[in-house]
Amino acid sequence: MRPYPGKSLSYEQDVYNYRHSRARRVVENAFGILSERWRVFHTKIAVKPDTVKKIVMATTVLHNMLQRQGYTGTELRETFDSQLEPACALQPLQRMGIRGDNEALDIRDRFSKYFTMNSLPWQQNYVRRGLIHP
Repeated sequence: MRPYPGKSLSYEQDVYNYRHSRARRVVENAFGILSERWRVFHTKIAVKPDTVKKIVMATTVLHNMLQRQGYTGTELRETFDSQLEPACALQPLQRMGIRGDNEALDIRDRFSKYFTMNSLPWQQNYVRRGLIHP
């Protein structure tokens, strides 16, 4: 999903963009941590989307298990790097239009309404006045 474009946005749209941005940062940080440990995330993964979900879940569980046991990741990387085969690239995807389809736009609108109705205590000040979250 994409944030709402432009500068003259409604309050609901500003709230959605803010919450979208925060969620995206969390996901990008988590992916960065996983890709530091697991080489499979360094290239395109040549498997079906359901299998990608399983790979992400498995590497997350393994990461958490290794963290609890005190491994940093470098010990394992040195052991297994020589045994790994290069990953195959996915076939190119068909280009999509610039605008999302109507269903995606409708879902984004529903999220913006939900986020406004279920606002965070400091959200209104942050969104409308451009304040930095504490």
